[in-house]
Amino acid sequence: PLVSCYRASIGHAGDLKRYSEKISHEELLKISVEHWNNTSSEILKSQKKVKNYRRFKLENILDKPETKIKEICDFIGIEFNNDMLPSPDHSLPKYSKFKDRWYPIRKNLNDKYLKNIDIKSHDFIVKNLDKELVAKLGYDI
Repeated sequence: PLVSCYRASIGHAGDLKRYSEKISHEELLKISVEHWNNTSSEILKSQKKVKNYRRFKLENILDKPETKIKEICDFIGIEFNNDMLPSPDHSLPKYSKFKDRWYPIRKNLNDKYLKNIDIKSHDFIVKNLDKELVAKLGYDI
């Protein structure tokens, strides 16, 4: 959540990118944190309404892709195939915008944001994220 909110506030997330030149960083930061809190809250509410619900964290999939993809396959009832994992010999669909995002798997995408986040933004995010939601979703801040 820390990086998600920070990325959005500096205009590196598609949904807020178009506003990055019109709204202050502080306001974008506030919107980003509110959005994370609201979205996360709705996700947790929705899981109670869905009979077969399971949440998979992207960080875990990137960390152990084969294990997690197998878990997803088991959950949805399909057979795992090694071709489901990113491979250098794969071709991407015709309209894919970012050819470098498939292979190799990049586990350290958040590092550059964690290194560059200013203390004021960091403290604002930590103070305003819903700590209960953060914990329920398995994150540390």
